[in-house]
Amino acid sequence: MAIHAADADAAPFAERILTGVDANEVAFGVLAIPTPGHTEGHVMYLAEDGTLFSGDSLGWDPYRHDLGSEPYMCWYSWPAQVDSLERLSGYEFARVIPAPTIHRR
Repeated sequence: MAIHAADADAAPFAERILTGVDANEVAFGVLAIPTPGHTEGHVMYLAEDGTLFSGDSLGWDPYRHDLGSEPYMCWYSWPAQVDSLERLSGYEFARVIPAPTIHRR
């Protein structure tokens, strides 16, 4: 398992510690993309088949039938999360597996 150094306390058993914001191949055909925002050490995973696993940085909104991101779901830094999401434009992906839902307050 890989985790970013900024969130390493959450998984002390992790075998690989990532640093910085550069993408790293963590398994054959799997790229870890550090995307700080939701947490300081948030990471998305991009599989070679074009599937992006976004974790909690993106969520499915069942009311709009759309992907979204909300400041209240961001535990670390909303500006950092926006920057991270903008950096995703440098990657090619065909589908996104987001967090299950965005619940509006």
